[in-house]
Amino acid sequence: MDSFPQRWLKINVDAAFQRSRAAAAMVVRNGDGKLLWLSSFLFTCRSPFEAELVSLNWASKLAETKNWRNIQWEVDAKEVVKIVHSMEEPSNCRTCNGVADLAAKFSLSRNVSLLVDELNIKSLPFSILELVDVEQTAAL
Repeated sequence: MDSFPQRWLKINVDAAFQRSRAAAAMVVRNGDGKLLWLSSFLFTCRSPFEAELVSLNWASKLAETKNWRNIQWEVDAKEVVKIVHSMEEPSNCRTCNGVADLAAKFSLSRNVSLLVDELNIKSLPFSILELVDVEQTAAL
């Protein structure tokens, strides 16, 4: 994970789409790369692009209700990033968005929503928990 200021939060957002079903996932980490929050939800939409837009909108509203400030956002949907920033972003964000990507795909395939924080992180499915550990170790 790229370094960023200690008092900032890094939020990764991703979506999974299959036919008209979709899942959004967000992962919130502190400046040390420690997972603080992981959440996902299921919804319907018409396209992968719409799924990514809905996901970012959902995550930003959730961050606002949680009163989270000083956020570094990471989204791997290049077209969505272009709309939000009106400029091209690097296309290698998939590597930094691994947990959000896996959580969205897990939620969609199992038809479940996830909600964990740093206190109940061990309740995550093993495949997601294993990737969280790998990414947190890489951040050290």
